Amino acid sequence: MLTEANKTKRELSDVLIWVLDEGERALIEVDARIDEPGLRLPSVDVEAADREVLEVALAEWIDAHPTVQHELDALSDRIRTVGARTAARELEEQPHLIDFLRLTLEVFVRRYPSAASFEQDYERHEETGDSNPLEVWEGLRRVLIQFRRRIS
Repeated sequence: MLTEANKTKRELSDVLIWVLDEGERALIEVDARIDEPGLRLPSVDVEAADREVLEVALAEWIDAHPTVQHELDALSDRIRTVGARTAARELEEQPHLIDFLRLTLEVFVRRYPSAASFEQDYERHEETGDSNPLEVWEGLRRVLIQFRRRIS
């Protein structure tokens, strides 16, 4: 799945790292929420209602899977030790992580519906290295499309 969408080793490694970065960002955002596990509530932002529903679903998913941080860390280590292709294949064998990452990317595309909107907020994403915002945004969208195909 990920290997199909990203042909070169460098591109696969970059995109896999970007996806994991979004997963890490989601964990941080859920940790910073003012609600608590078991009592998740959407905010009152009417303009972002669709995204809020997904963010609550993501928070509930994280509540139900307390080891996800460890699993993301392990996958990051695997990218460095065995390479992106092997790590991507291992990710494909973990449907619960794919569900989590798909939810994080669903939130991402609602938060940044265009490359231009992502570029405006790109300073927050400094860990994307030497990649440009358009490259990151397009890479994450490609992976989300692959994740969506997997469940349909």
